[in-house]
Amino acid sequence: MIEVYVKEYGSFVLVEYIKSIPPVYNNENECIEAELILRGLIGDNLISVHKETPLHGVDDFSCFQNRLSGLFFFLGAVNLKKGIMALTHTPKFDLDEDCLTFCSQNNVIFYM
Repeated sequence: MIEVYVKEYGSFVLVEYIKSIPPVYNNENECIEAELILRGLIGDNLISVHKETPLHGVDDFSCFQNRLSGLFFFLGAVNLKKGIMALTHTPKFDLDEDCLTFCSQNNVIFYM
């Protein structure tokens, strides 16, 4: 398939395949600290911590975590009243833009 694009556009493609990306691993102490920060900001009733074994998917974020400590978590953008509830990378995905201010504020607090 790639040969068609190369021929049609007169371009060059180099594909470097990496056999494996490591799983994302969050440091437990950083998880506890993040949970405390979020509970302080929005209260206990809106925080959902999943204690079960997480999905062992991969994300390129894990490559950054191999160099620097980091925390991978989901900050929800669902708004059931507006019908916004689809997962990312799906055709029905939408984002409740009202949450962007809150998300930005949280990211700033985590970096401090």
